[in-house]
Amino acid sequence: MMLGSERAEHEQAIEEELAERDGEGAEVRIAKKPRLPTELEVEQHYAAGHVLYRSWCPICVKGQGVNTRHACIKREEQQEYSTVSIDYAFMTSEGDAEDEDQLGMPILVMHDRQSGKVNSNVVPSKGVNPYAVIKCVQNIKLLGYYRLHLKSDQEPAIVALREAVKAALADEKIEVMPEESPAGESQANGEVENIVRMIKAQVRKLRLSLESRYKVKLREDHPIIPWLVAEAAEAINRFQIGLDGKTRRERVTGKKWHREIAEFAECVMYLKLKSKGKHTWDERWDEGVWLGVREE
Repeated sequence: MMLGSERAEHEQAIEEELAERDGEGAEVRIAKKPRLPTELEVEQHYAAGHVLYRSWCPICVKGQGVNTRHACIKREEQQEYSTVSIDYAFMTSEGDAEDEDQLGMPILVMHDRQSGKVNSNVVPSKGVNPYAVIKCVQNIKLLGYYRLHLKSDQEPAIVALREAVKAALADEKIEVMPEESPAGESQANGEVENIVRMIKAQVRKLRLSLESRYKVKLREDHPIIPWLVAEAAEAINRFQIGLDGKTRRERVTGKKWHREIAEFAECVMYLKLKSKGKHTWDERWDEGVWLGVREE
C-alpha cells in the first residue's frame, strides 16, 4: 500500500509523462515514393508509348490514374473459332455533345478474343464507308483466320458495317459468322467496352506525352490524331505482356517484337526510299516525324 506522499509523487510522475506525450503526434504513415527511373528506362518507357503504367511517370498518372490489371481470357472459354468484336468510340463524352456531329470523327475499335489483339482507327463516319471497310478487312486478315465470328451490338450503323465487311472478306475466302449482343444487355458486349476504355486511356497518355514534349495543346481535329489513335492500339499489342508471358502481337505472329522505334511524333532522320545507288549528288537522308510502324 502506498503512503500519501508516495501516491502524490506517483501521480505527479504520470502527469509529467502525459504532458510530454501531449506534444507528440500519432504515427505518420508516409506514402511510398516511386522508385526513380534511370535515363534509359525513361527513354524506353516514352518510346513504348507509356503502355505499361509507371507511378514515376506524370503522363501515366494523368492519363490513366491507377495501374489497371489486365486479366487474360480463360482458355477453357475459347471457341473453336475466335470472335472479333467491333464497336465505335469517341474521345468526346456523348453527354457533352448536343448532337452526334459534335462528337468528332468516330474511332473504330476491334478486339480479337483469342489473341487479345486490338486495333483502333479513326474513320470518316459511322456506318459503311470504304475506308472503314478496308481497315476492318486489313486488320482481320492480319490475324490469319480463315473463319471467325464477327460480333457487334445491334446499332444499325455498326451492323451495316459488319455486313459490308463480311461481304468483302468472302472475296478473300474468309468465312464470317455474324454475332450480335442482346439489346439492352451491356454485359454481353462488355468485352469490347473494356477494350474501348483501355484504348481511350492509351490515347490520352500518348497525347499528354506529345504535348509535354512539344509544349503545345493538341486539338481533336489535328492531322496527327488519326496516327496517334492507331499507334495507341499497336503499342498495346507490342509491349503489354499477358499472364502467359506473351504480348498480343506475339500470340498472332509467333514472333517477339525486335524493331527499333522512336517515341511517337519524335523528329528523326530517315533514309529516302529507293535512294541507294541513285542521286549520288543529292543527300539520301532527310528529316521526318516518327508516326509508327505499319503491321501490314
